[in-house]
Amino acid sequence: MYSIFFDKIKFIFFQNIAKVLLTVPHLSNALNIHKSEIDFIKTNGYLRKKSFLCSKVLNEIDLELSKAISKVLKNNKNEIEAKPGNLRVKRLQYFSPILRKFSRNTTFNFLSFSFYGLFKKPNILFTYTTDGKHSSELIDGGCSDQFAFEPHVDSFRNYLKILLLLEDVEVENGPTYIVPSSMNDPILLSNYKDVIINKSNTIVDEKKSEILVNKYGKVPLTGKAGDIIIINTKNLHWAGDFISGERKILWLYY
Repeated sequence: MYSIFFDKIKFIFFQNIAKVLLTVPHLSNALNIHKSEIDFIKTNGYLRKKSFLCSKVLNEIDLELSKAISKVLKNNKNEIEAKPGNLRVKRLQYFSPILRKFSRNTTFNFLSFSFYGLFKKPNILFTYTTDGKHSSELIDGGCSDQFAFEPHVDSFRNYLKILLLLEDVEVENGPTYIVPSSMNDPILLSNYKDVIINKSNTIVDEKKSEILVNKYGKVPLTGKAGDIIIINTKNLHWAGDFISGERKILWLYY
């Protein structure tokens, strides 16, 4: 209980410090983040920022991903998880100096500070999901269940993740869903205690999930290629049903 309470106080403190810093003239524009956006993240647990990445940067990331994944396949296949229609490549920061440098973007650093009071270095992951109708040398078949498809929370702590959409993400190709503001609901307290004890994310049972969705609603985190989505995964969330198409996302885990 103490750990949960202390993290909540720390999170509120650094969110407020971030908002004060953003009152410094021109800093908000330089960081490409605004006080109202910090408030929105604090209250709702997510934020979309449209057209954050231009087409040139998207192409550079795509090219660098191909090189980094080739290195992973050659040197450390343990960083790859695959099942029909799903691919997840972990710890890409160790295989690509360019992706590592990109992840230290000033906006991302400031968001990290607003959560933790630190400029943390993220763990970089790539996910690819397909219906099997698109050719891929890395995975076979089409997706039936995505990774992390069950409603869950990642931590009892406020946990920052940033999704960089490398392709359009619509309801049809399985966006992440979040139940906004659910992190403050006492119904999740037992799950946060499980996280502390078991040191891993925890599945939230169907009855609790239904109560929270009825109370707060659910939001599909859709967007266009080049958008980024900031999410606090202390809130209830899950990977939505994948119906058709394909989806590529670069994830920054802080």
